[in-house]
Amino acid sequence: AAQLPAVQRDFYLEHPDVAALTPEQVQALRAQLCITIHGDAARCPNPVGSFVQASFPQYILDALLKVGFSTPTAIQRQGWPVAMKGMDAIGLAETGSGKTLTYLLPAIVHVNAQPVLTDGDGPLALVLAPTRELAEQIHEEVVRFGQPCGVKSVCIYGGVAIGLQGSSRSANLGAYATPAEAELAISSLMPGGP
Repeated sequence: AAQLPAVQRDFYLEHPDVAALTPEQVQALRAQLCITIHGDAARCPNPVGSFVQASFPQYILDALLKVGFSTPTAIQRQGWPVAMKGMDAIGLAETGSGKTLTYLLPAIVHVNAQPVLTDGDGPLALVLAPTRELAEQIHEEVVRFGQPCGVKSVCIYGGVAIGLQGSSRSANLGAYATPAEAELAISSLMPGGP
């Protein structure tokens, strides 16, 4: 059996200012930002106050500045440290609150840290969206932030032949409109697939 390469999950380097927050300050900050932690709050990293504190590489910081973002939203302030540590999370927030970049920017960091794909490897990151429209919006953000740092993406949705939507074989980040479309695209990578 082939040995799978090790996958690094934790890319988070806690900023000294974030590490210096007392539990009381963290609790007050979360209350101010309307952040609720369910589960073991002691394991959850402290929220960050800036893009630099989120431990992103320079290419992500440059992309954020280029589009004119000045400060992270509440869900980003808490979500980025969690995602950069490679932890599992479910984030709920209003439309327009920055949820997409909360998971997308750490995904780009994780994708770029893995060995380069060889032909037929398929995506390293997968985003499932409930509708074609949302999948297309997510794909636009992947292109906007991922393309400058070499992340190739594909958006797959029903009603159009997969071959006309781009090659899932060369993409390292895929956005799919439904689980059924993801299953079809992934099965197309397998020997004897459709």
